[in-house]
Amino acid sequence: MRRRKRQRRRRIEAVFSLCVVLLSCCIIFLIGTRHYEQKEKKEQENHKLTGGNSTNQTAFGNLPIGSKAGDSSVRIGNAGDIILQPDIIEAYGGMESNQHDFSPALETFRSAYESVDFMVVNLEVSLGGAAQPYSGFPRYNVPDEIVSDLKGAGVDLYLLAHNHIYDNGKEGFLRTISVMQQMEAAYTGIRAREEEPAYMIRDLNGIRVGIVNYTYEMESDSERKQINGNVMDKSVENLLNSYKGSDLENFYQEIAQIYQEMRKQGVEFIIAYMHWGNEYELLPNDMQKAIAQKLCNLGTDAVMGTHPHVVQPMDVLTSEDGSHKMLCVYSLGNHWTDQRRENISSRPNGHTEDGLMVNLTVSRKEGIVSITGIEAVPTYVYKNEVPQYYVIPIYNPAETEAQTGLSGIQTEIQTSYDRTVKILGSCVENAKRELGIPME
Repeated sequence: MRRRKRQRRRRIEAVFSLCVVLLSCCIIFLIGTRHYEQKEKKEQENHKLTGGNSTNQTAFGNLPIGSKAGDSSVRIGNAGDIILQPDIIEAYGGMESNQHDFSPALETFRSAYESVDFMVVNLEVSLGGAAQPYSGFPRYNVPDEIVSDLKGAGVDLYLLAHNHIYDNGKEGFLRTISVMQQMEAAYTGIRAREEEPAYMIRDLNGIRVGIVNYTYEMESDSERKQINGNVMDKSVENLLNSYKGSDLENFYQEIAQIYQEMRKQGVEFIIAYMHWGNEYELLPNDMQKAIAQKLCNLGTDAVMGTHPHVVQPMDVLTSEDGSHKMLCVYSLGNHWTDQRRENISSRPNGHTEDGLMVNLTVSRKEGIVSITGIEAVPTYVYKNEVPQYYVIPIYNPAETEAQTGLSGIQTEIQTSYDRTVKILGSCVENAKRELGIPME
């Protein structure tokens, strides 16, 4: 009898001990889970405050790493150079006014901007302010309203690493940044402080996209950075993303470091916007091709080129180790300028009136992020006798007059369209084939 009682008591004690152990484990698990959630929340808050320029640290900043579990898709629109010559400034407010409205010229393009989820343009000017005269080539100073009017029409990101960003010196450079911040306009390629990252990360429909923007420097024996003949002040020269053709290795090292930082922050797709090449040349030069190949080797997914002011072909490059493919559009051409054939005596062929809007569909399917769609839309800058300017997307030349409400432009539209289609040839179809994108 006593033996049975001892056995029963031991069983009770064993069950009680097991319950204590299980309860302890549950408490430890709950405490650990709470600690992890607090740590994750803190890390996400820290991510919100890192990367991009000052504006990008708030509403336009590098966003916290989100879930990558589900399939998703985003359309990213890319258009070329916007340069406001005096005739354009005069037409939309005058050369001495401090009130300009450029929005009428953009109404014909609004639907194209709105057809994508994220719209990028190259704003190739400097915002020096109305205290000094507005001016065109070779040193551009344009009204601030161009930023807000483009934003109102549907532009989401402005590329500012280009050869005219320092046209108004240090003051104009810093003022351009200040205007962007005041207007809450997202930008990249320049930054307000050296401690800010030289890149942007955006969470687009759940896909984490890394963006970098660089321009070329002028060759010089001096160690100082020169942009468009202007020597940059030492205090701000590191705030502009630029490369020197005679020192590309240093550029490649910078890009490799940037990509490493991006990937640590969960970037799944990388776009490099390059301000490069020879003006008015319809084909990329050897340096463009060499840089593009290196960017492909480093893991870039897409390159969009600006600066030549004419459309150049697109291509798909394969990394030297055969493991990676990259889409490269060597030049998007002019998006909105007054570089018309009558104003370009060295190239009176009309190509400077043309541009290209390239819309990329980037998708995540079963955990793999890739380009799943390419749309290349020829564009044209129409100027009437008033003068008034209209930025026009050409989906179908025969339907453009009806779509825009403009009459008497059929011949110009068709001619512009034919010029661009001739340059592209079978580039778009070949690119889709190389990237495994179904033909429409």
